[in-house]
Amino acid sequence: PPRHCGVQEKHIGGLVGLVPIVVYHKDDLARAREAALEHLSLTHLGPNMEAAASLLIELLLKALQGVPLKEAIIRGIKKQENPFLGHPFLKWLGDPDELVVGMRLSTACYVDQSVPAVVYLALKYHQETEKGLIVNTNLGGDNVYRGAVLGALLGAGNGIEAFPERWIKGLLNPPPEIGLEKGP
Repeated sequence: PPRHCGVQEKHIGGLVGLVPIVVYHKDDLARAREAALEHLSLTHLGPNMEAAASLLIELLLKALQGVPLKEAIIRGIKKQENPFLGHPFLKWLGDPDELVVGMRLSTACYVDQSVPAVVYLALKYHQETEKGLIVNTNLGGDNVYRGAVLGALLGAGNGIEAFPERWIKGLLNPPPEIGLEKGP
């Protein structure tokens, strides 16, 4: 049965599938959390994955409810309720990105490194979606899944308008929600 398929995991790729679930249930916070964590448990088990997922879910829900992304992250840092928020992110903001993600934090896919990297990038580029995603790409490593999670946070915080129009109009099969359906 699917409930017995999950294995102990630690890779950020497991978080990407939570985004549409959280967005779908955004008006029912408890259900969003429950459904997303249940989905995660089918494939990616373990306390690190659950903590990483809980942080992503919390930040997404706050941003979707209208809380500025920067404010949501700073609140989380001050509360220190999630182990992934234990880094000196605010002190790092003035440092070169390559020093933070690449030297202090690995560019690898493991959530203990990649989730703090996403938090740092989301905090630093909270109002610069395009720049933040390009910086993430240029940092290398497992930038695809890191970028998917970062893009979800920046999108939730800033809306579709924050993405460059050329990125959206260039989609071959755009989702109907963005109103660019291509006729037959």
